Amino acid sequence: MIIMKKVDSNAPVTNERFDKAMELQNKRLSAAMIEQNKRLDEAVEAIVNGMDEIAKGILEHEDREHEKIRQEIKTQGMHIRDEINGLKADISTVPTRSEFEEIKSRLQKVENALVQQ
Repeated sequence: MIIMKKVDSNAPVTNERFDKAMELQNKRLSAAMIEQNKRLDEAVEAIVNGMDEIAKGILEHEDREHEKIRQEIKTQGMHIRDEINGLKADISTVPTRSEFEEIKSRLQKVENALVQQ
């Protein structure tokens, strides 16, 4: 890229010509920097969007896994509740200690009565 071009190789470069050449170069540099910043902004935006998508995917996967675990815990809780209810039903048919002693006492009376006959 040629900034300045002398018409006559022996002619001195004036401040005016140098200033114009520098102004043109600054405009070109500014335009290039603006374009570079646009590209950088687009790249950063693409990276951030990609990271957002990855994070969403991870969260969705974790949500699905959490839901599976929650359902499994719920199912196991229902099984445990059924077992407890079954045990309660079994226990309810078993006489208490005092009922057992009363039945035992009555049985011994009947047995003694039969032995005496």
